This record gives sequence, C-alpha cells and structure tokens, in this order.
Amino acid sequence: MLSKSTPSSNLSGASTSTGTGGAKTGLLGSGGGLFGKKNQPAKPQNPIINRINALKQAYDTSSSQCKFIAIVYDAAGPSNKNSKVNLEPDIKQIADACNPDPKLYVTSIIVGYEGITSRVNVQKEMISKMQEKLQSMKNKIQELNDDFKSLLSNRIQSITEKNNEIQQMLMSVLENTEVKALSGFQLSREEQELLDELQKMQEEVNKPNQYIAALNTLSLKAKLVRDSLIVPPSYNLDASTIQKAETVLKANNTGLESISKYIKTVDRQLKFMEAAMAERDGTAPAVVESEEE
Repeated sequence: MLSKSTPSSNLSGASTSTGTGGAKTGLLGSGGGLFGKKNQPAKPQNPIINRINALKQAYDTSSSQCKFIAIVYDAAGPSNKNSKVNLEPDIKQIADACNPDPKLYVTSIIVGYEGITSRVNVQKEMISKMQEKLQSMKNKIQELNDDFKSLLSNRIQSITEKNNEIQQMLMSVLENTEVKALSGFQLSREEQELLDELQKMQEEVNKPNQYIAALNTLSLKAKLVRDSLIVPPSYNLDASTIQKAETVLKANNTGLESISKYIKTVDRQLKFMEAAMAERDGTAPAVVESEEE
C-alpha cells in the first residue's frame, strides 16, 4: 500500500529569518546547521520498493529467500542417495509426509525455469531410451519366437523320422519272427510248384528289354499323333511318310498282339494253379482250359 508523507515547508530550499539577529533556518531543518538536526530518525522505506526487492530475492536462485521451487520425488539411487534439500523445516516436513514411499523415492527440488527445462529434457531423453529398449525387446522376442518355431518344427520332424524308423524296425522284427516261426514247416509239392511258377513269372516280368520294342512303337505312335495335331489341314503326306506310318502301325499291332497273348498265357497259368490248389484242398474239381493259339 502506498503511504502518505507530511509535506515540509522548507522543500524550496529558501532560508527564513525570525528577526534581526535571530537564528537562521537551514536547507533541510532549523537550528542544526546546513544538513539538518543531529540524531534525526531514518525515514521509513516505501512498501512498494520492499515488495519489489522481495520478489527479486524470491526469483534469485542464489538468494536464501528464493521461493521459486518445485518439490518432486525422484527414484532413490546412488546418484541422489546423499543429496540434501535446502527447505524450510515446516515445508520439508510436509514434503516428506507426502512422499509415496520413502524407501523408493527421495525428495528433490527444482529451482527456476532452468531446472524445469533441464528436467523436461532429461525426461525426454529417458523416454527415448525407454522406447529404444522397448523396440530392442520386441526384436528379441520376435527372434526368440522365430527360433522357437524353427526348433519346434525341426523337433517334430526329427520325432516323426524316429517314429517311422522305430515302426520299420518293429515290422522287420515281426517279419523275422514270422519267418522263423514258419521255417520248420515243409512246403507241399503243389505249393513248391506254385512258388516256382511265381518266381518264374517274376523273372519274366523283370527281364531286361522285355517290352522295349512295344514301348518304342507306342512312343512313335504318340509322336505321330502329336505331330498330326499341329499339321495344317492343307498338308499332304507323301508316299514314303505314309509307308513309314504303316510300318509303325503294323509293328505296334504286332507288339499289342504279343502283349495280349502273353497276358492270356499268364491268365491261363493262374487259373491252372488256382484249380490245382482247389483240387488239393478238395473244395472244387480241377478245371484246366485248353490253350488257344
């Protein structure tokens, strides 16, 4: 608040006289000489100036009366374990009482705008590092997931292969067991003849170059058919080509007849063996068909 001051009658600086031979009044007072009376009380300061000085000290971080601070709670660690907070006792007591967990957090203060800016920058840096760590953890989890899938797939494949191998070994053991169990039985004459016939037929079927000629003629015929599909309708075959085609067709027909005869022969032999087995067992009379040429 503004305060009123009593006006002085001697502000103009002029001197007055009380009479001839009287004492003169000085510039700032009377009877005390030129500079006023001795032991004059000091004039009180203007409250506005006091307020301005208090505000300046409140924003001066080097002053003991600085009041521009913010109280925060940092995570307790080696860096701030022995840090001291210069607060008034009553304010420090309130700040410690508001601490959510004194074992995990310590009371800290932020002084001025520079402290706030520095803390914001530190928080941004921490957020950036946490994001980098999170991305690294995501990549690591993805790598672990891929490795797990690959390991699981390889493991399943290995187990399947071992299972198949075990089954094959079991089948081999069973087969050997059956062979040993039946090795003491003597084959009858009919069974031995049937076994000989089957072995002979297997040798005939597996004989090298058995049907090479017939297969060659069939391949040539198929080639002629494919070539005929792309021949334009106006194309005329000459006599030599027709003669070659007739030769191939005749050879093909001969090969087919040979295959047909062989199949009929095999069929008659099978029927003969079936009839022999039926006659041996007494289930049906033996029937043998005459060979057809």
